Amino acid sequence: MSEYPEHERLRRIQPLSQAIYDFLEWSSEKGYILGEWIGDTLFPAGIDRREMIAEFFEIDLKKLEEEKRDMLSNLLKD
Repeated sequence: MSEYPEHERLRRIQPLSQAIYDFLEWSSEKGYILGEWIGDTLFPAGIDRREMIAEFFEIDLKKLEEEKRDMLSNLLKD
């Protein structure tokens, strides 16, 4: 197992997650928005695209950040 499992998971799904992100960006530029129904009213979903994609692919963004800090710390030790 990798010393940085979240980064490894991110590396494996990167092409697909990038395509999804690009699609969401494109749809936003076209004026489409993700929404959620609350009662009988549709509201913008208000979720960050990066967070939504991470949740879909089961990437823990907090662990990812911890791994980044650990990587940086190891680089600075050398």
